[in-house]
Amino acid sequence: MSRSLDNFLVFTAVTVILIGSSQLTFAQKAKAPVVRKTVDSRLKAPENRQFNHRFTIDFNYDKFENRTKVQMRLPVNALESVHFAYFFNGEKLKVAPTDVIFMFFKDKEREFLFPVTDFVVLTDRDRMRVKMVEAQDLVIEGKNPYVAKLDYATFLKMANVKTLDVKIGDFAITFDDEAIEALKDFASRTSPAYREPKADLEAKAVGKNIKGEAERLRRLSLETKAAIREVLTAAKYSMVLCLSDEADDEKQASVAGASQIYLQNKEAFTGDFAVLMDQVIKALVRSDILRGIKNGTIDRNQFDMKAIIDEYGLAKVPVNERPAAILRNGSEVLLVALRMATEAEIID
Repeated sequence: MSRSLDNFLVFTAVTVILIGSSQLTFAQKAKAPVVRKTVDSRLKAPENRQFNHRFTIDFNYDKFENRTKVQMRLPVNALESVHFAYFFNGEKLKVAPTDVIFMFFKDKEREFLFPVTDFVVLTDRDRMRVKMVEAQDLVIEGKNPYVAKLDYATFLKMANVKTLDVKIGDFAITFDDEAIEALKDFASRTSPAYREPKADLEAKAVGKNIKGEAERLRRLSLETKAAIREVLTAAKYSMVLCLSDEADDEKQASVAGASQIYLQNKEAFTGDFAVLMDQVIKALVRSDILRGIKNGTIDRNQFDMKAIIDEYGLAKVPVNERPAAILRNGSEVLLVALRMATEAEIID
C-alpha cells in the first residue's frame, strides 16, 4: 500500500511539474515579441494605374528568336537621350527581369573630360554608383553609347522615387516629374502581374493590323501606288480644309474633288485599306451634307437625316457641331490609312 502511495505521489509530482513547465512555456511564448517582416516599397514594381506622360514604351517581339524587347526613350535635349530596356523570352512576361539596361546617348561632339567607368544615381532616398559596361553591338555613328546593366533591385530603387538625378562623367541629368512618371509606367510593366489597359491592347491590335496591311500594300504595282497616293493627297487636303474656318463653298468643292478622285481610282483600294478609305470619303460627304442643310444650300428632304445621325451617334450632339463630329471621326480613320501608306512607303 505504501508503495502504491509512493507511486501516486511521484506521478502527481511529475504531473504538476509538467503542467507548470507547460504553463511557463505558454506564458513565455505569449510574452515573446512578434517579429514582422517589412517589405521595402522601393523593391516592388509600381502597381497598375493610369500613368500620365507623353513618352512611348515600345514592345518588339522577334518571332525568329522568340524574344521580346521592351524599351523606352526619354530625351534629355535635342541631341541626347536616355533609354531603359529589358528582354524576356516569348511574347508574355512570366517572371520579372533579372536586370534592366540603361543607355545614355551622348552628343558625339561633346567629349567627357575623363574616361567614364560608372555613373552615380541620386534619389530622395538613395545614392548609388553603377558600373558601365561595353556595348559592342550598339555602335551608332561610329560610337558606342554609355551603357550600364542595372540589377532589378537597383532599377526599382530608381523608379520608385520622388526625385531622380543621374551623373555620367561630368554630365548631370535631372529627371522631371513627367519623366519619373514614365519610368514608373515602364517599371510597372516589369511585373508578371501587369495587365495592359484596354486602350493599349486596342492600340496594339491596330498597330499589328497596320503592319500586316502595309506589307500587302508594299507589294502593289507602281501604278496602283500612284493612284492611292493621289486619293490620299486629295482626302487629306479636304479633311484639313473642312476642319478649318475656310468658306463653306471651298469646303464643298474640296469634298467634291476628293470624292471624284476616289471614284476614279477606287479599284486601287482593296482589303482593309478599302474599308478605311470608304469611311473617310463617307465622312467627308456626310459632314458636307449636314453643313449644307444647316446653311440652307441643300434640301434636307433629299437625304435621310435620321440615318446619318444614327450612323455617327449624333442624337445628343448639338446640330451646329454635328458636321465637325463626323469629320473628327473620319480624321481618325484617315490617320490610320496614312500610317498604313507610310509603312508601305507609298507616301513619306
